[in-house]
Amino acid sequence: MPGFPIDEYTPHGYLANPFAVAHSWNDGGGGCLRSSREYIGFGWLLPWTLRWRANVELLVVLKHGDQTLATRADFEACDLRSTHHTADLFEYRWVAFGRTWTAAYVLAAKDQLGLELSWEPDGTGESNNVSIVFVVRGRHRPVQGAPASPIVVATASEAGGTAGGLMMPEPFGQFELAIGEGEHWSPLSAAEVAALWAAPVEADAGATGEAQIGASLTIADAAAGKACAILRREAPSAGAAPVSSQVLEAVQAAREADERFWADAARLEGEWPDSWRRGWVYDLETTRMCIYPPGGIFTDVWPAWMVQWPRAVVAEGTLDAVRLAYGDPDLAKRAALSLFRDATAPNVPCVFQHGEPNMVAKDGAICGTSPAWCVPFFNLERLYALTLDRGWLAAIYPFLARYVEWWLAKRTDADGWAVYKCTWEAGEDDTPRLDPERRGDNVVSAFVRPVELQATMALSAGVLARFAAVLGHDADIARWRALEADFASRAQSLWDDAEGRFRDWDARNGTFLAPSAETNYWGVDPCRYSALAFTPLLAGIATPEQAQRLHAELRHYAGPPWTLWASWSYVVLEGALAAGARGFAADVAHDIVSRVYPELDQRQIASPQHPTPGVAREFWPLDLATWEACEGYGWGANTASLLIRQIFGFLEGPYGDLSGEPEASDEQPAGDALRFRLWPGLPSSFCEPGRVYQISNLPYRGRSLTVSYRVVEPESDATSPAALSVTIAADQPTHCRVVGPDGQVLYRSEQPTLSHDLVGLNGVAYDVLLEP
Repeated sequence: MPGFPIDEYTPHGYLANPFAVAHSWNDGGGGCLRSSREYIGFGWLLPWTLRWRANVELLVVLKHGDQTLATRADFEACDLRSTHHTADLFEYRWVAFGRTWTAAYVLAAKDQLGLELSWEPDGTGESNNVSIVFVVRGRHRPVQGAPASPIVVATASEAGGTAGGLMMPEPFGQFELAIGEGEHWSPLSAAEVAALWAAPVEADAGATGEAQIGASLTIADAAAGKACAILRREAPSAGAAPVSSQVLEAVQAAREADERFWADAARLEGEWPDSWRRGWVYDLETTRMCIYPPGGIFTDVWPAWMVQWPRAVVAEGTLDAVRLAYGDPDLAKRAALSLFRDATAPNVPCVFQHGEPNMVAKDGAICGTSPAWCVPFFNLERLYALTLDRGWLAAIYPFLARYVEWWLAKRTDADGWAVYKCTWEAGEDDTPRLDPERRGDNVVSAFVRPVELQATMALSAGVLARFAAVLGHDADIARWRALEADFASRAQSLWDDAEGRFRDWDARNGTFLAPSAETNYWGVDPCRYSALAFTPLLAGIATPEQAQRLHAELRHYAGPPWTLWASWSYVVLEGALAAGARGFAADVAHDIVSRVYPELDQRQIASPQHPTPGVAREFWPLDLATWEACEGYGWGANTASLLIRQIFGFLEGPYGDLSGEPEASDEQPAGDALRFRLWPGLPSSFCEPGRVYQISNLPYRGRSLTVSYRVVEPESDATSPAALSVTIAADQPTHCRVVGPDGQVLYRSEQPTLSHDLVGLNGVAYDVLLEP
């Protein structure tokens, strides 16, 4: 397969900064690397986006005669786009002055942002003198109430052979512009740089200091060429490679890493909307950006789940890991294992990189997220089902068992019911459903017996029983099955047959938790509505009759706030699939994806309040003008999961010894290697005859799959789904058997072939088995 999918991406985004670190909510360094919102360039936001106090950018400006390209508005008239848009390498591309230009940004080393500007003739025959200007622009705002501190500008001679520097107020220090060797650059004064802008660009609110330096290079012929620069925070060590060599090597290394990742990663092909095709890339690259290298307490890569305050959390970390498996299953497994293996305690506390806890209850208990928030054991079982790596399973199993045993010992009340220490453990911070005082750290274990904790304790024990069976830990199976049955029974006792839903138990009053009649939590009454009340469906606890009755309850969760947050929508829509509410799951997932992906793919930022396109964000508000949250946030990329599972309908198959097939090696069990379900849920607007929707190169159980749907006939009404021609292909010849929802074999190949074609219906589930 080809590598990175070249496309016309939004010219906005982030680069990963693996050197960023947080020690608390107020102490951290390294910063985020974000595209300039006003110019063409990248730079540091220090220390983090929401609370930035310093902003230093490396920008590109072009001059030809009386014409200057300086602001984004100038470049947008020149077909500005991004052709390479990953966590490691970002390229702007545009056409101007008889040339096609590419500005590639890369993190060349710690605190060193590299820029490779290249150009080649565009075929128009023009040959004009063009001045290239590299600009470093710094801004600073002090802590509220503190006196303003100036930014000190260093001239070229004062900056030790560089093109100049900016001394930012403490603790941010000096930034230098180093230009590639062998090029005739002319340093510019601050006044000359300021004169490049035809009109002042409005600064960020609160900025009190601003300064800029620059250097200019004139090219006279139309030949292809390139120029390099580094914006660095520290002087190079003796014997350091020349600037151009550092940048070109870093760009090449990033490009090669991207090619390797995408050579084995799933991609959208066919007639998906353009923003969906690119949105899939933004999601996988955001997920990849949130995987940090070894450091602190972590001996291997680990899931930081957000670039603003990198920290380890079971809920988001496992959600990100299973999504990463669509791109790099091995990296996903390593990150998930680090999360549990290197934890500072069995409950996997929420910690920053060096082990500093960041969720501490009022009584001093160091907390981690529960088995319910983002359903971590559901995610880990999905990760195993995607890979069937018994070696990884054997490594992580003891830590998963230790986690469940800790919750059983430390978070059950006197009668054996699972409870939360505080709402931070629940993930739903400050919810009045669990804490009437709405304090994140308030000890609430005596207040409510939440249905989701009983259900997910049962789910987690069931996963461990299945894992124990795979690993041959026969002595553990009975223990986990007994625990599963106990908590399943508790969860079943929380079914309210009169209302047709599972409900929390008010331990203080000995009744079901009564609605408060106040819409005081994200616009709803959380004592009446709870997305996590669908966790019994994921745990397999609900009876068929209960699952059918829950269809009516699901209808309350088709809009905000549930569709604004990945944590809620994931449980609701996975629960819908488990309940057989396939149409509901597909419709709601489509509503989310069709709203979010075009926002991520916007070419212009309509308002200073809007989030940066090209990177997943903390949540998905209906009105971007209300945005005030984090960018570069792992679970915001869960639109990828909604697309592949709820809309396209690729679901991992079962594992284990299902039919007496022989066991095989740890690397590739032959008996159940390629079982999966296809349950397409294409929206009616997609179902025009002839259209093709394909997911190619999907990593699955050590192989690569390509699945496509070609619409043969559109749906005629609600009872006549669209007819699809389904093609299933693997990277080696296989026998194929497809079974329909009634158990009838719909397709069986006579000979092993690379691809298999059959006719299916949108909205109908098909179980597939591919055998060598």
